[in-house]
Amino acid sequence: EPWTPERLLGFFGDTPVTNWFNPAAPRVKSGEILPERLDAVSALALMIADPLLIRRPLVERGTARCAGFDREPVTSWLRDGDALKAVQGCTRPEAPGGCPTPEPSAARA
Repeated sequence: EPWTPERLLGFFGDTPVTNWFNPAAPRVKSGEILPERLDAVSALALMIADPLLIRRPLVERGTARCAGFDREPVTSWLRDGDALKAVQGCTRPEAPGGCPTPEPSAARA
């Protein structure tokens, strides 16, 4: 689905515009784009035109959305035992042979 400013804005909430940008994006690293000098409208327009500028990951759980691993609610979601179990489970049980059973020593490593 193509991004719209409204949809993208929903992932950033009340975070400062500078935190919306992927600091590793080539145009940010080179100094071509200076996030600290942009307003929200300009930032969103740049991100729509060049999605590499968007801070990742964009996470959606139910109606909650956010960008980046280092802020709430993602940090709480990552501590959620049920969510971790789902991530650690077999993601393709329907595949031929299913998923191998992990060895106990590998689970502790």
